[in-house]
Amino acid sequence: MAGKKRLTARDDIPRLPRQAEESPEEALAFYLRLLRPDTDPYLLARRLLERFDRLSDVFNAPPEVLLHVQGVEPRIAGALSALPDLARLYEREKRNHRLRLFNTQSAFEAVCGRFAAARREILVLQVLDSKGYLQYMGIVGEGSTDKVPLLIPEIVQLCLLYDADTVFLSHNHPSGNVMPSHEDIVATREVVLALAGIHVNLFDHFIFGGDDFFSMLDGGLLKPIKDEVYAFRRELLE
Repeated sequence: MAGKKRLTARDDIPRLPRQAEESPEEALAFYLRLLRPDTDPYLLARRLLERFDRLSDVFNAPPEVLLHVQGVEPRIAGALSALPDLARLYEREKRNHRLRLFNTQSAFEAVCGRFAAARREILVLQVLDSKGYLQYMGIVGEGSTDKVPLLIPEIVQLCLLYDADTVFLSHNHPSGNVMPSHEDIVATREVVLALAGIHVNLFDHFIFGGDDFFSMLDGGLLKPIKDEVYAFRRELLE
């Protein structure tokens, strides 16, 4: 694992304003702006709420009825009426397919398939919330046959975006040798240090190679790293 770092900040992504939680007009205007950025979303939102009174009634209205409101085009009507069905699909998928990772074994079982056909080194991050539910699992680094870049700012950013409590890291050695290299140890220490600053725990770091794997937790390597990092941070804060 190499120590290359990169930060990808995105300020151009529209985000639901906080006031939308208490203002149906604000919430509806936000959605309408995404659908038709060239129109006045507040004017159209007011027309819809005057016609249907409540936000839920706007979304539950058939598209043919929505078209009777001035400024509502077929694309807007279809998008508005589709929201309840999309929300139900989201809730069903979330309820039926949520993974809860309790320990090293459950995290290993969830991630091991990602490395089955990998010919180059890849780095996979698993992000858990405070109840152990898997919020994110994806590749955060891809490299060559003998090293993968460690993008610490990207890992930290994902942890913040997903309100992480605990994470697991995994990467592979295409050579088949799963013993951690010196670079692996150094990189793990850097991750522990970065995550300590945002109060996120690195539970384990897996290394895969062929049909074999190594757990830094079970192998006794992770605890000394964490003890060293936490002692260092205490000294800095004293």
